[in-house]
Amino acid sequence: MNRLGSGIMISILAMAVMPTWHAAEASIGNKLVVAALRGDSTEVRKLLSKGASPNFADKDGCTPLIAAAGGGAKELEVWGNAITSKPAASRGTAEIVRILLAAGASPDPQDNRRSTALMYAAEYGNTESARALLDAHANPNLADSQGVTALHFAARGGKTEIVSQLLRSGATPDSRTIQGATPLGVAASSGRTEVVRSLLAAGADPKGHDSHGQTWLISAAYGGFVEVMSALVEAGAEVMARDEGGNSALTNAAYMGQTAAAAWLLDHGAEINARDKAGRTALGVARKRGHVDVAALLETRGGAE
Repeated sequence: MNRLGSGIMISILAMAVMPTWHAAEASIGNKLVVAALRGDSTEVRKLLSKGASPNFADKDGCTPLIAAAGGGAKELEVWGNAITSKPAASRGTAEIVRILLAAGASPDPQDNRRSTALMYAAEYGNTESARALLDAHANPNLADSQGVTALHFAARGGKTEIVSQLLRSGATPDSRTIQGATPLGVAASSGRTEVVRSLLAAGADPKGHDSHGQTWLISAAYGGFVEVMSALVEAGAEVMARDEGGNSALTNAAYMGQTAAAAWLLDHGAEINARDKAGRTALGVARKRGHVDVAALLETRGGAE
């Protein structure tokens, strides 16, 4: 394989038969992607005026719009004059997003992982870029190869304003990944209290669970996120719901040494001596893990091993 200055890897055979116009298109297209990811609006306008396609995709499926929505800067790997790119968090570049959309860029490009420009804007918290894409009717419910949507990305990162934008634009609050995680689930496991409240207000199921039966309350207890736990239970989550292994939120709090979470669960009806499928109680788990404070709490509340 030869690495050409355009940044495209082309085999010797393919190079021999490739029309000149196609090579030129690839070259100017890659330049547009690089200009977009660098946040260079002047160069973007210049290349578009020279005929660069706003819908060009590089070998990774990255389009100029994806590059811009991801923040206007990327991690660049350079071999000589060849450049490949991977999205990286940085400042937003809504101006370039708008320029590209006005030039005819599809609002829903998907790279080789089926990630969209909107997903990158959501993941990196580029609020204005997300707004521009949604104003151009980007589909908020497209999913990548793992079933992850823009709402999942925004929820995980605690991007409250983008979450609100997506919900107003019709994002499904209970969309599921291939592992069964919903935006509410990832927000709960990340301790994103405000996002959790927004999703619950939009109708997300507080009793939901992933493909292993782990509820969002269990996920929150694992991380010790008491405010999230409170919001979920207030919305109807069951304190003693269990995953496929028979583990409850209390068991998970004990496993991770989350004393405050364990105390909160006990105050809200958790069964202190409930056993998982292996016959373990929360106290037994806490002792085995060496979590002295949780064990002491459980002992004073009448816990048995």
